Amino acid sequence: MELCEIDAKVDAFVNLLVEQDGNTNESVEADNDNENETRSHALLVIIALPKHAQQPTSLPQKLLLPLSQTYYPSLRVPPCLYTEFYLLLFLISWTITKQLFSLLPHQFLYLEMVSEANTWLVMFLLFLAVNYTQHCVEGVPQVPCLFIFGDSLSDSGNNNELPTSAKSNYRPYGIDFPTGPTGRFTNGRTEIDIITQLLGFENFIPPFANTSGSDILKGVNYASGGAGIRNETGSHMGAIISLGLQLTNHRLIVSQIANRLGSPDLARQYLEKCLYYVNIGSNDYMSNFFRPELYPTSRIYTLQQFGQSLIEELSLNLLDLHDIGARRYVLAGLGLIGCTPSVMHTHGTNGSCVEEENAATFDFNIKLKALVDQFNCRFSANSKFIFINSGSKDLDIGHGFLISDAACCPSGCIPDQKPCNNRNDYVFWDEVHPTEALNLVNAIRAYNSAMDPTYTYPIDIKQLVHCEIKREFEFTNESTSHLTATE
Repeated sequence: MELCEIDAKVDAFVNLLVEQDGNTNESVEADNDNENETRSHALLVIIALPKHAQQPTSLPQKLLLPLSQTYYPSLRVPPCLYTEFYLLLFLISWTITKQLFSLLPHQFLYLEMVSEANTWLVMFLLFLAVNYTQHCVEGVPQVPCLFIFGDSLSDSGNNNELPTSAKSNYRPYGIDFPTGPTGRFTNGRTEIDIITQLLGFENFIPPFANTSGSDILKGVNYASGGAGIRNETGSHMGAIISLGLQLTNHRLIVSQIANRLGSPDLARQYLEKCLYYVNIGSNDYMSNFFRPELYPTSRIYTLQQFGQSLIEELSLNLLDLHDIGARRYVLAGLGLIGCTPSVMHTHGTNGSCVEEENAATFDFNIKLKALVDQFNCRFSANSKFIFINSGSKDLDIGHGFLISDAACCPSGCIPDQKPCNNRNDYVFWDEVHPTEALNLVNAIRAYNSAMDPTYTYPIDIKQLVHCEIKREFEFTNESTSHLTATE
């Protein structure tokens, strides 16, 4: 079955279910009359059960797949479409949805209470689902490989064996991750984990520290908790893999790829098709500039000068990446570091954001966005840089989160500490890092920013990826046509 036909198959499948119930007309009318309510309830597939919705044995699949196989035994749902497929199924019929709700009243009741606050997100997910099914190819990600550079927001285990206090390979970290603690600094998936799934990768990108048994041609994650753009950032915590060292590690991987593909030229051609995700800089402020008792930078630079020095050093690293094949870059800006529970607690603001540290965020992000413009003008058409505006807006009850000034796992989140139960209500997992729920919101906005155009610039990840795919397809067609004409 062609996956581009999946929407039609879903419609036909649900129509059959409704006919079996004998309520076709009433169901359609209910959909029209209760569209917003239906969308809100459907969010449970994404928010309430985020880790399960990505697994073949997930609750939605257990409930719906036997029915789909009854009517369409040849229908196969690829991993990259699990979430979108089941979201679409839930949205078709309010009657069917209510029947499913009765099976799990407790979890559904919780989401009914916050459904109105999440309407904007549900509508966005719908848009994503419809568009994503047009591009997902079973077993083939939208880019051949993904390379990840950054800090604890993206680390998936590179610090586990290092002599550093910046570790998270213990419970309750990973409490909602399918395999438990891995070294991710959150309760479940990181933002780049979810972007990886949206791009269609079957597995998460492995950390550089543990690529054994993994296909490095699919990519490597070099991110290290505590790392910064500057080499000294985070050194008070022990061994940290700075951005410069992450590039050194990438060169080792590039040489291995060259050996596997047969030559450096072939490796370069391959690497030019990959996606490069860079999310780093927060620690340069939180664990360097704003720690004058440990680092002298705040006595050497003004805030603006320090931000400029970070951008200049980052640009050199990005140029180094370009020299070894990188062409498509996703550059994530800083979040509102002045609104983290750690910073607010340190300053004793009683839950109010620290504007001085948020000023650092705004300054860095403005400069990073300008760098994106500069590089897009400087390089040829086959290079493209985009900016993710991670500090674009506040996160409060109006966006579905009830608690933004406290951590779900407070006081350092020590081993075996009991975290909160209502993790989807929280913006922050620990004193610094976001929950999987927030990572999900941000990942979706970064991948497809149609409902929040200010979140990415000048285009979003989906456009970055598919514009390139379209260009390569058109080039192939032109080449084929030319060959046919000359034969």
